[in-house]
Amino acid sequence: MKAGNTGRGKEPADLTETLSGRRLSALLSPVLIAFTVEADNEFELQMVAAGHPGAGLSLGVWSNALRFVPENGVTVRELAAAALTHVEEKVFQLGCLERWGFITLEASAGDSRPIRRKFHRQANRELRDGWGSGRGIRPEWMVRCTAKGRAAVVIWPELSETIEARWKGRFGAETVDRLRKALVSIVGEFKSELLGCSSRELGTDRRLSLESERAAAARAAFASTCAVHLGFSTVGPSRAGPL
Repeated sequence: MKAGNTGRGKEPADLTETLSGRRLSALLSPVLIAFTVEADNEFELQMVAAGHPGAGLSLGVWSNALRFVPENGVTVRELAAAALTHVEEKVFQLGCLERWGFITLEASAGDSRPIRRKFHRQANRELRDGWGSGRGIRPEWMVRCTAKGRAAVVIWPELSETIEARWKGRFGAETVDRLRKALVSIVGEFKSELLGCSSRELGTDRRLSLESERAAAARAAFASTCAVHLGFSTVGPSRAGPL
């Protein structure tokens, strides 16, 4: 061991110097991951207190799916539109939420088409064929929260503020406020027209070259993610609310 090296790693000043040379992505990623993991863990603790032990639900699934389910339910098609995504993409997420016990999926009142059923070993009872997956889910079906789902809907909206307050105590309110102001100045430069449209809407102009279409699709995917996380969803804003 070299003289002066205690074996305890770098001192804070040395670490700051090392991190200052990192790319922006390498600094943003651990911050977002740490915030998300802490929020996810706090959610599980509060769900245990609410009588639902082992009920894990990530910030991403809450942000992009469950928060769009109102008390009286919503169709699969409406939920997908609120989340700025396609039905084909959303059904897989809904299948997981069904399997985890957060939601139920029901055929609409006017849909008399038969639904095939089979015995599911995991649930130990007869359920629809495809239960717990995206298979067989129809756009007109109703999505409703179970008791576990309703508990999650009560808990999740407050968690971002809870973790942010905790970070202010841990890292200092001034540091967190500076981070917020810096991010606001960047996000404020994003084009509002991109934040309010879906990838399908951006990709329908047949006059675009193939290269331009690919660029539009990439911009739209980014825009959809931003729109959902920033509360700019164009469908059902009163239902979704801020994160």
